[in-house]
Amino acid sequence: MVRTALSIVKDTEHYQLPPNVGELMRVAEYDDNKRMISEIIPRSEYNPHGPNWMIEGNMLTFRPTPEYNRSMEIVYIPNGDFLPHYSAMVVKSWMPARLRLSPQERQT
Repeated sequence: MVRTALSIVKDTEHYQLPPNVGELMRVAEYDDNKRMISEIIPRSEYNPHGPNWMIEGNMLTFRPTPEYNRSMEIVYIPNGDFLPHYSAMVVKSWMPARLRLSPQERQT
C-alpha cells in the first residue's frame, strides 16, 4: 500500500489522483506520530448527506464540498508503476546512439 498527502481546500470538490491508483483504501487525517485522527468513510451516492467521497475517472470527488482546509492522506493499492521508461545511457563517442524501444525491433 502507498500513502500520499492530500491537501483539502475549502470549497474545492475535485482532486486529481496519482496515475497508478488501483484501489483507494482510505482517506484519513493522521497526527505527527502517524496515528489516525479521523477517517472519511464513503457512503452511497443516494445518501441524504452525500457520498462523502467517490472516484470519478482519475479524480477524487468530495460531496458535500469541504467546509474548511485540512491535511489528509490517501492510502491506496497501486496498479503498477507509472514511469514509462527506465534507462541508463553513457555516450562514449560522437556516433549517434539508438534506443531500442521494444524487444521485436531489430538493430540495423
